[in-house]
Amino acid sequence: MTLDVGYIAIALLNSYLMSDFNLTNNGVSESLNVNNYAFQLSEEEGYVFSLGGNKEWSIAPQAELSFGYYSDSDLTQVAGDFYLDAKAKSLMMLRARVGTTVGYDFKQFTQGKGVNASLYAGLSYQYRS
Repeated sequence: MTLDVGYIAIALLNSYLMSDFNLTNNGVSESLNVNNYAFQLSEEEGYVFSLGGNKEWSIAPQAELSFGYYSDSDLTQVAGDFYLDAKAKSLMMLRARVGTTVGYDFKQFTQGKGVNASLYAGLSYQYRS
């Protein structure tokens, strides 16, 4: 990275999950499907600081906040004298993450050789509720 730069990344993920269940008892088989939807909204912000005489080092502190939701499920299935009753409550999740990435660009060793190489290492802490 040659310049100090800030960034914001916003993502919205949407999912539709389809599940099939089969219950069999003495040759009697019953099937049922359950559908759920889920979404997650996430925002990450950070800033990349370039360091060193040739700007070969970089450090990028970052923070992210994410909210997710998974819909509830309710299914009842009977096959002969077997009985299945399953319920799942909806789930909401809040996640916060802070961290940093340290990088090194090997351009002083690879310049003019048709090769680009970089190395990055990151460390973060996240809290989920």
